[in-house]
Amino acid sequence: MTQVSSELDELADQVSIEHENELNDFLYSFKNKIDNDEMPKAIEILQDQIDKKNENEKIKRPPNSNIIYTNQLNRFGFLDIIRKFCDKHKINKQKLIPLSKKVSKILWKELPEHYQKFFETLASEVKAEHKLLYPTYKYQPIRKKSNFTTFKPYEYKTKSSSVQSIPEPDGQMEDEEESDYFDDNLPKFDEGPRHSPL
Repeated sequence: MTQVSSELDELADQVSIEHENELNDFLYSFKNKIDNDEMPKAIEILQDQIDKKNENEKIKRPPNSNIIYTNQLNRFGFLDIIRKFCDKHKINKQKLIPLSKKVSKILWKELPEHYQKFFETLASEVKAEHKLLYPTYKYQPIRKKSNFTTFKPYEYKTKSSSVQSIPEPDGQMEDEEESDYFDDNLPKFDEGPRHSPL
């Protein structure tokens, strides 16, 4: 676990202790919204995507149950509780979203199973609706190019065999003569006289 993740876990625990009553009230209200059928339907969840879509814009994936759950938490004021905590403790605003994700996981565990199933069912409905709207859609992730260069281990060729392993660290070569190591087709350079260091 990284230091940042560990720090966020501690802050999430602190939020759940300091705002316990507020979070309990919020969760109670949230469950009532589900019970009273006040959650958006599958087509409404996709509606924002439909409204904003231009001809050249890429079709987005249908959101999964976790994304739908966190979006609905935020829609009903969850971020306001986290923002209040961040303001009180002068926590950098960049930690607002990562911290809200950690606290939302805590709330998820407190949700009874049938409420969790509600979001899984809703995600399935969204996926089915998405398939009706975009029948030719196929998920094709674009891999981000790495900033790191990858290197293959060096393998040298000899006269007797096509590929040999890298020489041992002590400079010894396995069962090969030193002359076999060099390619005769490469140009030869005269090194000239060597100068001793001053």
